[in-house]
Amino acid sequence: IHADELRRRAEEPLPPGALPAGRGPLLVGVGRLEPVKGFDLLLDALAELGPDAPRLVIVGDGSQREALERRADVSGLSDRVRFAGRRENPCPWIAAADVVVVPSRTEAWPNVVGEAFALGTPVLATRCSASVEDFLGGGSRGALCPPNDAPALAGAIRSLLSDPERRAEISRSASAYVPRFGPEEATAHYGSLLVEAA
Repeated sequence: IHADELRRRAEEPLPPGALPAGRGPLLVGVGRLEPVKGFDLLLDALAELGPDAPRLVIVGDGSQREALERRADVSGLSDRVRFAGRRENPCPWIAAADVVVVPSRTEAWPNVVGEAFALGTPVLATRCSASVEDFLGGGSRGALCPPNDAPALAGAIRSLLSDPERRAEISRSASAYVPRFGPEEATAHYGSLLVEAA
């Protein structure tokens, strides 16, 4: 995680119309628009939240884009959701978010979590793999909820957005964890593992 570089990239201004109109909390999801990433579940969770649903930007592209846009429209979410498309630099959206949501059905090691950690944005992810749970410290560095469960995701969003102290706490914990993944630290760690294996 090149934290300084990510912070520099986050300073790039957002383009006009990059965020949904209005005020209130902002969620951001980043990733390929494919079934495994669970963005359909995130839209269903927003629909569960009803009139108090937060705004959402989804950064990414893929085969599900049109279906997700239709889903947002049918659910009455069109005015609260923006599809930003694929972006070389998602950092300005991540930095602008109140919460980054990773609603995946399964994941390995999502880059967006490390990016959010470096930018001080709290993360909410599904318990979709052991690696995600480990990355989020079992809940100490980010909020976790069951995978493939839109009502549970809605409840987790509501709970996290209503608790600024919890968001600040997990952001502090995540930010303190980031240096372990700096280039020098990561290289030294891999080197020690290779020496041990040899």
